[in-house]
Amino acid sequence: MSDQIPAWLICSKCGEVFESTTDSLLCSSCERAPIPNKKKGNVHIIDGSGQSARKEFSANLTPKNAAERSQKRRRINQPEQTTKQPSGKPTRAKQSRNSSDKKSKPSQNFTLIKLLALWFILLSGIALFIKYWFTSMDPVVSIISDDKPLEDAALLSKNIDVANQSHAPIMATANEFFQTTAPEAYAQLCRKRPRLTQTIFNDASKAALFQPDTPPELISRNVIRIGEKPMIETIWVDERKRQVEIVFGPQDDQWLVDWESFAKTSSMPWSVFHAEKEDGEGTFRMLVRQRLAKQNTSALIMSVMFYEPGFFHGSNLGLATPAFTVERKSRDGKLILAALKARDDNQPIFGSIFPANDPPSTARVTVKIRRVVKDDVKTFELVEVLACHWLGIDEVGIDLTDTP
Repeated sequence: MSDQIPAWLICSKCGEVFESTTDSLLCSSCERAPIPNKKKGNVHIIDGSGQSARKEFSANLTPKNAAERSQKRRRINQPEQTTKQPSGKPTRAKQSRNSSDKKSKPSQNFTLIKLLALWFILLSGIALFIKYWFTSMDPVVSIISDDKPLEDAALLSKNIDVANQSHAPIMATANEFFQTTAPEAYAQLCRKRPRLTQTIFNDASKAALFQPDTPPELISRNVIRIGEKPMIETIWVDERKRQVEIVFGPQDDQWLVDWESFAKTSSMPWSVFHAEKEDGEGTFRMLVRQRLAKQNTSALIMSVMFYEPGFFHGSNLGLATPAFTVERKSRDGKLILAALKARDDNQPIFGSIFPANDPPSTARVTVKIRRVVKDDVKTFELVEVLACHWLGIDEVGIDLTDTP
């Protein structure tokens, strides 16, 4: 008779009731041993008679086909891999997440530092730009000297007041001036001068050189004084980086343009005056330069040449006249020498800022020149030095009473 006793067992793992006829106690449902290997336990055996018997035994938990059952066990146990592990041992995903969090914090801090640095640089750039903008708009005024500080301080205060009060009307006049092309319209925006409309008509070709598509920008201004009368020098730049000089003066409760200084007005272009074959005389705004100045410092007579100026601020020298001889002690000689000395000493007439960008060793003058034609031979004579500037005023610009 066989020693194997059929029995019904209850799996302690899944709770399934199954029949077992061998010592290999494996659940038919989960295929796992209901009792750990080599562990004694009490198992309730239920026979067909309904009587229960208690038997103590040592379970043999090794399956017949170990490889097959181990594969099945792994398939069954896969869902349990996602079960929560003890809190003391974090999973690999949690560890990687924690490590990435630890790495991201220094990176985020470094990015924040870079953003703060860029923001500081941006604010500094804006501050410097604003400072440069308002500094460039400040009027250039007389420097307070040690000889007469009270007078210079009072003049400084007056010039600042003039610059501030004239700014808005000057901008309004300039806005209309840059949009105008007709001589009659120009005349309404310029200081009244004899034969002004005719002068503007003659200079129309010069004015046409500066007609920007967009309003030009004011880049500099300066207060000058002709006696007690203030005027404002301005420099404007267009989209092509070309600069023009415009002087504004008060007249009829307005600040109007000084046309002669703007257009460098002359009776005609020097090339036209030089080419004509009859006697004639004309007034010209020129740049003067002494020839062989260092070699002839002690001579009683000096040689000078005049050059036609360019229309734009800081232009090169234009066409030159023939050389003229001038006595140093004559009125014309003294005016020319005084104008050249003021330029060399950086003490411009009326405190003007315009000559600073003129070609070196030159000075601005307004002169009258005569053309004489005899036997088809043309000669040119310097009739008079009218002024040591280009403004449309009747002042010479230099007081000769202190000149030896």
